[in-house]
Amino acid sequence: MNTHRALAVSGPKTPEGKTRSSRNSTGHGLRANVLVMPQFETEADWVACSDGIVDSLAPDGGTEVALAARVAELLWRLRRIARAEVQMVESAFEATHTKDARQRQTRVDAAEQLAGSFYGGGFEQESGTSPAPTERRLLPADGDLDQLIRYEAHLNRQLYHALHELEALQARRNGSSPPLARIQVHGLPGS
Repeated sequence: MNTHRALAVSGPKTPEGKTRSSRNSTGHGLRANVLVMPQFETEADWVACSDGIVDSLAPDGGTEVALAARVAELLWRLRRIARAEVQMVESAFEATHTKDARQRQTRVDAAEQLAGSFYGGGFEQESGTSPAPTERRLLPADGDLDQLIRYEAHLNRQLYHALHELEALQARRNGSSPPLARIQVHGLPGS
């Protein structure tokens, strides 16, 4: 008896669905397979940024050029992290602000109804006074921020690795001995 079941294949079936799902990772651009996000960036900005970074690293030869290009790509992606963080904070603040405004309006409407039922007239709130706002969050939800921090750390590790390899190649090319390891110590007195 054959007890094997056919595995269900999920995902898009139509060409349109496949095209749409191929762009799933481009929502915020952090994991996008493309370097330029058309909604947020231009090809000209990428070329100018990349050319400036590669030129400043002064690579010589194919491997050094490839490492310098990788550094440029990683720095470009790190820019997205900063933009994503700003967008997340703005969205969190806007959501809280909108919620506060709705709550204030609800309280004003309730006060107007109460005043109307007792006094037969409308209620005017004194200018310059407003009900106490709810708690405001400057930072986005913890899960979103944690994911952003992890991705930034991942990109930073890749960046420093590529820079270290490039510097080692350049040191060898210039007749110097490359460092075996780079140790960075932070927070010590006098450092």
